[in-house]
Amino acid sequence: MARKDLSRLRRACDDDRLSALPDDLLLLILRRLDSRTAHGAAALSKRWAHLPRELTALDLKVTDTLPQRYRRCLLRRGEATRSLQLAQIARKLEDIAGRYQRRAMRSMVASVRSLLASGLHRRVNRLSLEIFEDSTS
Repeated sequence: MARKDLSRLRRACDDDRLSALPDDLLLLILRRLDSRTAHGAAALSKRWAHLPRELTALDLKVTDTLPQRYRRCLLRRGEATRSLQLAQIARKLEDIAGRYQRRAMRSMVASVRSLLASGLHRRVNRLSLEIFEDSTS
């Protein structure tokens, strides 16, 4: 690669076009994301750290804390329940899915507790909690 191309590439990497946007526009973008992703954006830079606190809607979903392995486990459990020969495997997969659900609910409860205990005076127009019901609830 020529020197000219390398210097142009470095300049393009140094340009942080998202951080150059005004806060109002960044908040509009963050409002379109789910709460977990929007709050994760605070880790991007010091400038972004305060932005999630200005969001007026919080959607706390237990499904956001479930890993991709949980979804794969549910798919395999569904396939196993269709076959009589795989009934024992389906029961084991049910136990594994239950563990994922309990961990996710504990994580959700911890998140809500830390939000309430933080003592931050923030204005929230809408707070929604999404949980799921299963055989152990």
